[in-house]
Amino acid sequence: MAVQSLQENSGRSGGEGGLDLKALREARGLTVNDIYQATRISVVNLELVEKGEFQHLPPPIYTKAYINAYAKLLDIDAKQIIIRYDKYLAAVARADEEETCQLTAGVFFSKRVVITASILAAFLFAGFYIYIYPNFQVSDAPTVASLSMKSQDIPVEAMKNKSATENPEIASQAKSGGAAEKEQMQAATSVPVAGDDIHKDRDGENKNQSPVPSASSNLLIIRAKATTWLRIREGGNIPYQILMKPGEQIERSAPQFTIDVGNAAGITIEFQGKTTESLGKSGEVVHLRLP
Repeated sequence: MAVQSLQENSGRSGGEGGLDLKALREARGLTVNDIYQATRISVVNLELVEKGEFQHLPPPIYTKAYINAYAKLLDIDAKQIIIRYDKYLAAVARADEEETCQLTAGVFFSKRVVITASILAAFLFAGFYIYIYPNFQVSDAPTVASLSMKSQDIPVEAMKNKSATENPEIASQAKSGGAAEKEQMQAATSVPVAGDDIHKDRDGENKNQSPVPSASSNLLIIRAKATTWLRIREGGNIPYQILMKPGEQIERSAPQFTIDVGNAAGITIEFQGKTTESLGKSGEVVHLRLP
């Protein structure tokens, strides 16, 4: 809003030190159509020059030519209008530079925040690993192998200490029990850890998973049929200006576009698969917002 207000105030005709071009034209009994017939400058651009709405006019090389042709036809000095137009251009350049500096400062601040947060996270992780993690490794809980050994040792030793005179078969059972204990211990040590299989399965699942596709932007294709000036703003980015020549083509992708076209008949636009062959008359200024 601040830039727009600056642009409107900078180009207002009839302002301080300005010329009322419309009044001068009407005093000579000329209409805007008469000026168009003599200069071939579109009626829209002529009215913009009269009102001083420079922000809607084509690039300076065309606008200054329009001003000189208009002033020559009215037999007035174009210098005052050119000076006011140059002040407008300088004001716009300053505003764009300030906006760029603000965006750059914001990006720099964001990077510093991310870097600082990453460093703090690294220190916290290191502290956890050095001072806290080792304590989790010390535990008095028995292992699976020790539990198996204890559960088998108690009945075997008890059976060995019993008198063989009580039951001659007990000694043989004790011996067979010792052999069974060894087999069970060997089987216990050969059983694979379930966690390894789980990690392997998870790794396989992760490899098979595909990344979630991000939301696609809108595709814009502009083709030039004649020399055309364009001012394009993609989403919330800083607008930029280009001058397309016949046969040239550009393709851009963004969530939203705001476009100023200096020659409505000079381009065709294809957006979201739909093509618009004509936006208006030759030399007409058109303002678009897509979608």
